[in-house]
Amino acid sequence: LKLLCLCHHVVALHLPLTLNFNGGQCDCFTFLERCGFFRALPRSVTVIPTRPVSHDASIVYAGNSANLLEIREVSPSIISQNRPIPGQLTDTLGRVINTNCESFLSQIQTVISEFCDNVPEHSQTTTPGFVYMHHYPATKKLVISVADIGVGLLNSLRAGLTSRGHPLRTESSKTLILEMFNKGLSRKGEQRGTGLNRAARIAIDYKGTLHVRLDQQIIDLHPIGDQFATASVNENCAISKGTHITFSFS
Repeated sequence: LKLLCLCHHVVALHLPLTLNFNGGQCDCFTFLERCGFFRALPRSVTVIPTRPVSHDASIVYAGNSANLLEIREVSPSIISQNRPIPGQLTDTLGRVINTNCESFLSQIQTVISEFCDNVPEHSQTTTPGFVYMHHYPATKKLVISVADIGVGLLNSLRAGLTSRGHPLRTESSKTLILEMFNKGLSRKGEQRGTGLNRAARIAIDYKGTLHVRLDQQIIDLHPIGDQFATASVNENCAISKGTHITFSFS
């Protein structure tokens, strides 16, 4: 999703872009084709040796793959278009891992829903976001990612806090991220911002980790007790426009 969002960012800047897969030593081209990467890639991007033909927007595997669930677009403005996505992905997940445990699937659906809601809430862009889920059978690991190329989660949050004179408005990115996931924090005022906190509670229940990629920072969180703590902070990364959140657990 980071690569996909980078491509959309370059195209949004009206710059030419070519992805060259010749001479590679791995099967990333085949993998990207299977997970729907090229369907979500801007049409103006040139792909070498050739761009896979996609006659329509249909999902290739439709959940029948043994481990991957294809990339889905998340609308930044039409929330009703996003509502089916969490149910579709969790229904597929139930088939992939062969479970009909309602409580488990309901919790995962909540995480995906909250992640998807974050795109129209904070991105402030006309470019769609993307959500992706991958299951690793060998390690029984599940990864859920959502990404966009908007103004950035913390940029949006900090602007809202500043306009309200909130005492946390000048705090570090790490502090704001921890506050957002552990207690709930919104740019729109009190009694808001509970969505990511709700997703975080579920992540903690499954002893999962959160990876948050901001414009120029990477913040990795892991659970300690009933809250998330910072595992690592990587400052001054190459600019990656938008927000990327990944939840991983076994």
